[in-house]
Amino acid sequence: MILAGDIGATYSHLAIYPQERNATKPFAKKKIDNKGYSCLEDVIDAFLKQSNPPEAINVACFGIAGPVIQGECKMPQPGPGWVVTVANLRKLLDCDVISLLNDMPAIGYAIPSLPSQDLVDLNPDASPKEGNQAVILGTGSGLGEMLLYWDRDTFRPSPSEGGHANFAPRNDEEIEFLRYFHKQLSNVSWERVISWAGLGKMYEFLRDTKRLKESAEVKKRLTQQPEPDYLVIPEMADKDELCKQALNLLLSVYGAEAGDLALRTLAVNGVYVGGAIALKILDKLKDSNGPFMKAFADKEGQFAGQNRAIPVKVICDPEVILVGATRRARIMAGLE
Repeated sequence: MILAGDIGATYSHLAIYPQERNATKPFAKKKIDNKGYSCLEDVIDAFLKQSNPPEAINVACFGIAGPVIQGECKMPQPGPGWVVTVANLRKLLDCDVISLLNDMPAIGYAIPSLPSQDLVDLNPDASPKEGNQAVILGTGSGLGEMLLYWDRDTFRPSPSEGGHANFAPRNDEEIEFLRYFHKQLSNVSWERVISWAGLGKMYEFLRDTKRLKESAEVKKRLTQQPEPDYLVIPEMADKDELCKQALNLLLSVYGAEAGDLALRTLAVNGVYVGGAIALKILDKLKDSNGPFMKAFADKEGQFAGQNRAIPVKVICDPEVILVGATRRARIMAGLE
């Protein structure tokens, strides 16, 4: 049988599939809270004992939130901080065909199999060219970036840790925001900015420097314990000016970085946007004249036109990493 997993900072989403060419329905699937487990092996072991598959696991693939180097991943904080290795997984599962992928390449394996209803087109007037694609994933707690390079007849994923690169402001307001944020955090990365906490910092920046009125409702939800409820900002954006401006700032910097990623990777065939942030603010992203798409195309000279021609699509399947890990496992099993 095939075991696949999406191993995130908070949850591990695991599934078992029959090792058959036309198998589409999982034998078992479960989303497990990582709290209380000292390692990934313990999570997998608990899942296998609970699901009790009728046959042995022959092939396994896991998309994981962290860099994978020579079969090992040290999951970053915040998160469980696990050290995951192919060697330890092989001992647990007693099978040789095991793959450990960064979660971004897992998405790359999923994209060719995603149905049209799981993709929302943000640029319907695009003119795609044969060539590379790129993926940018804002999960709310982190930012992933990846190149899908075109290799004659297929796209091959090339992972990166681009989300940890330094935030690059483009105008006076963003420069002022960086200075505000930098007083609290010595290294302001894209991951810190394009996140729910980053959106909260944008709100605080606009409140503290522009003296915009803060509503009692938003203030209460942003000061509640143990954690502030940053989702109040997109939820209130249509009726609260401070929330609206904070969300517009997030949309603008998110679009700018997605557009820069398209240039860095020469992704003339498409850019895919995914993760919890995109799904939460999808209605705003779909505005072709809104901050996201304007910033995506706001580039130097001819490259503005180049970016305007690129298809930009939002991935709406929340299980896309699990889908990709499953497809990679099927490929390793010779089923595709």
